[in-house]
Amino acid sequence: MILRDSLGGNARTMMIAAIGPADYNFMETMSTLRYAERAKKIENKPKVNMDPKDALLMKYQEELAALQAQLNGGGGPIGGQAKSDEERLKEMEDQLAKQRKQLENASKMAKEERVKLEKALQQQKAAIDSEKEKRSKYEERLKELSKYAVIGDLKKQTEQNEAQIREYKERLKQRESKAKKLQKEIEERQKRRETVIEKCDNIQAEVEQVNNMFKSKVEQYQNLKLKMPEVQKTIQADRENMASNIDFLNRQIELYTKIIDNFIPEKEVENIRNSFVYNESKNQWSKKEMDKRELVSKVTKLERPKSAYGVQRPSASAKDDMPTIQLSPKAVKSRLKTGSTQVQGMSVEEAVNKAFQDKAENFTYTVNKSKVESDSDSEFGEGEFIEDDFVQ
Repeated sequence: MILRDSLGGNARTMMIAAIGPADYNFMETMSTLRYAERAKKIENKPKVNMDPKDALLMKYQEELAALQAQLNGGGGPIGGQAKSDEERLKEMEDQLAKQRKQLENASKMAKEERVKLEKALQQQKAAIDSEKEKRSKYEERLKELSKYAVIGDLKKQTEQNEAQIREYKERLKQRESKAKKLQKEIEERQKRRETVIEKCDNIQAEVEQVNNMFKSKVEQYQNLKLKMPEVQKTIQADRENMASNIDFLNRQIELYTKIIDNFIPEKEVENIRNSFVYNESKNQWSKKEMDKRELVSKVTKLERPKSAYGVQRPSASAKDDMPTIQLSPKAVKSRLKTGSTQVQGMSVEEAVNKAFQDKAENFTYTVNKSKVESDSDSEFGEGEFIEDDFVQ
């Protein structure tokens, strides 16, 4: 099937007509040859490619000119096209009549040939119907184009349309520009909105965090408020206990001070005080490192303690009657007359015995049950203090 646009255009067209040698193909062969004869008369009309608008405008102008000629000619057919169509229809009808006669005369032909001829007749009839349909379309197209003749000059109308199109295009450009500006502004506002939303979310999170902290603090406050009476009772009990301990310690200090003042010679007290030094870093008293010879010389120079003036020296019976001080096992900070903090170091008895291990020259000096005990964690505690005995 050859396309209509291939004939009469700018392209070179080649058409091949196929015919059959059989006698029952006679009608189809004749129809094909006639169609090929008519196709040979078609001439190509090469032309310069034009703008679709200009080509459409020229086409409308040609159709208007043809319609105008038809109107001036009294409504006759356009050119010889309509005439040729009528002639072809008549020829086809004549051929149909001849073919019918041939069918009547060829009653002795085979059934297959009859079927083929009937098909050929149906095809011819369909072709006639198609030609009639084409003619009706042509008539409708002529009626449609005749409306443009009433409008007037199509070129002028086209120019006006083009001017309107240019105006519309300009408006469209302005609207597009305005739309781009609006789109840009919308995007900026959207970004600002997202930023504000993000800030609001952060602030909301901070508010929730602060609320949670506030609730936690309120709960802590409520718990502390509930515990306050118990804590106050504990503090009051601690205060009373501390006051009791302070009173007890003051009594103990006063007692030790009395004992030191009345039963230990002042020189011995001074020697003991000088044998200890206070360590600021450890916050405690530490015993000085003393040379053995110096210690021995100090011990050998000890004098027999004298009785108080006007008072008789205690006898053995008086010693037995002397009460023993029983102290509770509590830590007590001991202070000498002008000293401070606790006293640490070895007992006097241990120091003297250690000093006399190297030199024992028929001299014996013992200090019985007379000790000053101290360590890093405890001070004078439970013990007894008895008068010294000297043996030489």
